[in-house]
Amino acid sequence: YDPSQITVDVGYDGPHPAGGVAPMTDAELDQEEDLFRPGQLPRDFVMAAVQRFKDQKLIHKRYVARLLISAKRHFEVMSSLVELSLPPSGPDADTKPRVTVCGDTHGQFYDVLNIFETNGYASADNPHLFNGDFVDRGSFSVEVILTYLLFRMA
Repeated sequence: YDPSQITVDVGYDGPHPAGGVAPMTDAELDQEEDLFRPGQLPRDFVMAAVQRFKDQKLIHKRYVARLLISAKRHFEVMSSLVELSLPPSGPDADTKPRVTVCGDTHGQFYDVLNIFETNGYASADNPHLFNGDFVDRGSFSVEVILTYLLFRMA
């Protein structure tokens, strides 16, 4: 499946992974797939996507397709059991290193946002572990799983 075949219409007013508000140029399109590789997704795009979800809008289906394909490839090569280490420093100077462990979120996007407001957004210095039942009940299940995948790939 080739997401580059999905056209981003000029009327799309959401975030673009290369930044800006206009659809990507031909040169940027060549680099688009690389932007969705683990550790390469721009944080500005992730945060703009989360804000868009808060506004009850979705990101463009082309970017969703890129995200899902990249995440699938990423998780296929990962072990089903991974060891987590504390980061060398906390999310800020006043916080000790930590890992925030979260139970079932059941598609409750605004509960996920509350977790981030309480503990800070996920980052290398502020890791979060979400385990189980991400999307099984809530009316914002798509937003929940896309948020988790966006932060994972950032």
